[in-house]
Amino acid sequence: MEAAPRSEYVTEANWTLYLSLSVEAITAMRHYLENLTLEKSQALRTNLNRVRDVQNEYQRIGGNTVRIVQSRGLLLIEYALQCMLSPQQAGEYAYRVGREYTERYDPHYGTGLIPASLPLLEDLMQFWDYYYGL
Repeated sequence: MEAAPRSEYVTEANWTLYLSLSVEAITAMRHYLENLTLEKSQALRTNLNRVRDVQNEYQRIGGNTVRIVQSRGLLLIEYALQCMLSPQQAGEYAYRVGREYTERYDPHYGTGLIPASLPLLEDLMQFWDYYYGL
């Protein structure tokens, strides 16, 4: 998240909060992976709740309830925490992380996997290549 610029719609105070929550959550995930314990699992759950709480705004738009997301980076972390805490749904949340990370928007192409997504897709492929030792 530090590499991503702050949106003009996000206040400096909120951006600082998002960065702080991100660092805490990533640290908790690393500690959990080093040694899976109930205490560390509870720390992940606490981080998940805190991350969700700061982006817990919903609006009715066109007859639907829509969640207002201020930080895509924080949403990625939320999905990653869910992935670790919900083994039965890990595939779904891992997919969400990958999709949210790689999808981009360009007026010429629309939203989805577009040419600007290629470097991000390569990041994902390198991650899994490293993970599986290929």
